[in-house]
Amino acid sequence: MKIKWLPLKLLVMLFILQGQVQAAPVVISGETVFEYTQVADWPIAREGTFRLKADKQVDDTLSIHIRGVAHAINLEDEDGHFYFDQAYAGIHTQAVDIKVGKQPVYLGQGLLGDLNVILAQVSNKSQFVKVNAFLSQDVKAVDMQVPLRELTLGAVYKDKGEKSWGINMEKKLGQVYVSGEYVKNVSNGKKGYLAEVRSGYYALSYRNIEDEALDELWVTSGVYADSKGYRIRGDFPVDAHSIFTVYRDFATSHDGETDKDCTYFGYSVYF
Repeated sequence: MKIKWLPLKLLVMLFILQGQVQAAPVVISGETVFEYTQVADWPIAREGTFRLKADKQVDDTLSIHIRGVAHAINLEDEDGHFYFDQAYAGIHTQAVDIKVGKQPVYLGQGLLGDLNVILAQVSNKSQFVKVNAFLSQDVKAVDMQVPLRELTLGAVYKDKGEKSWGINMEKKLGQVYVSGEYVKNVSNGKKGYLAEVRSGYYALSYRNIEDEALDELWVTSGVYADSKGYRIRGDFPVDAHSIFTVYRDFATSHDGETDKDCTYFGYSVYF
């Protein structure tokens, strides 16, 4: 089976199974996101994204998930396109969950991985040490989290040709959350860290990340790569189904030579 046809075939399978298993209908959900981004003096990006998810619980052990995306980079242009960014099957047992296909990969707190990739994932169900293992022809990764009351400790290892590792933590102090992640690219010795304080709707973070320490295509935000500086962020719920997000980066490249200030506005509606 060619990978490019996998989402379409799974979508057809969902509707076939829908007619066969009346007790477990296809669950449809999604979101619409409007975004405005400007990095330094680069051209302003005005983006619109529509994501539609379909989930099918076939039986006690098998599930299927598909997500399609319609995306336009500039809202006034007619250059939008549609694609499937997630399409995977899940196998669920008492001890582990297994997912195979194109799926979300989140490593640590996002510096080493936050994207959708075709691979296999195995997750245990322990309440003491949570382990996610990821495997494909191109990447091997392990993410471990240890919850300790109001403190969570984590560690990550990723081998994608270049080898990287990271450690992370999150601590709750009353109504305030303090988190941080340190990562190192073993292959070239480059390193970096990100620390954040979050309370209610607001967050303040600082990062100091050397050039080539991160993979720009894998990190949560591409502007994190080769940068140091602050981010002030606010997430404001409009109602039960929508949220307005705004942040401002005051940052430069790690050597201080390149402006990496960033302004972002986003409005998301969920259904």
